[in-house]
Amino acid sequence: MASPAWAQDATSTPSPKELWNAYPLAPEDAPATATPSEAATEGAATPTPRQAGAAPPVKDDGGTGWVIPVIVAALLAFGLGLSIGRRRRRERLEAAEAAGDSPAVEPPAPKRFQWRDYPEPARPAPPPPPPPNGAPTFKAALREQRAAASKRAKQEEPH
Repeated sequence: MASPAWAQDATSTPSPKELWNAYPLAPEDAPATATPSEAATEGAATPTPRQAGAAPPVKDDGGTGWVIPVIVAALLAFGLGLSIGRRRRRERLEAAEAAGDSPAVEPPAPKRFQWRDYPEPARPAPPPPPPPNGAPTFKAALREQRAAASKRAKQEEPH
């Protein structure tokens, strides 16, 4: 019997002819390799995969079979929690009304932007200080500009 690992032997390398025979270009042209003889298989019953040395087939169900029941259970628990909370709140309001207490009014939902409401001032604001160097105020300068514009408009009117 030949050495089972002749290609792993460090002293010799396979010849090109041996490599050509071991790895043909067309696999259908390759000689038959280790197949059981017909005489050995005739008398023996068909072996089961476990007897033949093959691993049993693995059933691949995707592994997500537990996700759906967990999601359904979570949704049911959430709905049950909401209904219990509403029932307790309703019972508290009914108990408060029966006792004569006015139930606390919930504040309105907060607005998107909280506007500030300041109280009215106790007295009016003081007038602005006079402009430095006797420069005219904005309002006075605006009045002068309008007056000058109206004088020009009167001059340009055709008579």
